[in-house]
Amino acid sequence: MQIAKFKVKEKSLVFTLFLVLGIVLPLLKIQLVVGTLINALLFLSVMYFGLKQTIIIGLIPSLISLAVGFLPFFIAPFVPFIMAGNLLLAVLFAFLQNQKYLVRALLAALAKGLFLCGAAYVLSFYLSSEQALAVSSIFGLVQLATAFFGAGLAYVVLRFKPAL
Repeated sequence: MQIAKFKVKEKSLVFTLFLVLGIVLPLLKIQLVVGTLINALLFLSVMYFGLKQTIIIGLIPSLISLAVGFLPFFIAPFVPFIMAGNLLLAVLFAFLQNQKYLVRALLAALAKGLFLCGAAYVLSFYLSSEQALAVSSIFGLVQLATAFFGAGLAYVVLRFKPAL
């Protein structure tokens, strides 16, 4: 999939918009919506800016989610796993650049989802049953679903509005 080239000024503006979205979206506090939009941002960021800039965008939302209370406080030690999942998605998606978009996106989304499901499983052994249930709902299949939904949303954006 070809991506329109941005001029430097446009690229800076769009990157700033992506950063602002990474900060503001977690304020919605609806995991399915926020997760889908953040994952779409990650896919689009790799396509438009490359991996280096995407790393910044991938780290911010988890910190904001914790700061505004979207994530329960006892999950604070697990935020690095969410960040690592975002980075895994971006790195794998960028690494597979010679593949078709859907192959890259689906493999990256699956890797992120499986990583976070595995992390939830291991980490649940160190929590009370109530906390383990909360962790599994945050890290589990919802993360996998939002990664897939984000891939689909990014595809639609790229297909119908390549220059943003």
